[in-house]
Amino acid sequence: MGPLRRDDTPPPRPVRSAAVHMPPTSPDQRHAWRNWYKSKLWLKRRAEQLGREPWCAFHLKRGERVEANTADHIERHNGNWTAFSTGRLQSLCHSCHSSIKQSMERGKPRLTIGPDGWPVAPTTTKGA
Repeated sequence: MGPLRRDDTPPPRPVRSAAVHMPPTSPDQRHAWRNWYKSKLWLKRRAEQLGREPWCAFHLKRGERVEANTADHIERHNGNWTAFSTGRLQSLCHSCHSSIKQSMERGKPRLTIGPDGWPVAPTTTKGA
């Protein structure tokens, strides 16, 4: 406690900034885990994954060979460091990661084309 004032009451406590208790407002604050993708650990894991599996996993399932350039968490880490740093990975091309994988994570049905060139019944692949 600080010195007493003339009326023998302690000085007022410092007021904490309201910003300390407010939820983060910028995308960088809400998704601080995005910086994890710049860490040495991630860059090493990514390089190892793409070296081990250089072809896009989704294209391989269709019998196609397309070079992968994205190491993708098979299961979402949701900002959990342990899941981020130790979770299983798969190699994907940018196109598949940005479209098919994002749709899967949102639980949206996706159209699959069968080997005969005709659409297969839509499926929801949430949690895949």
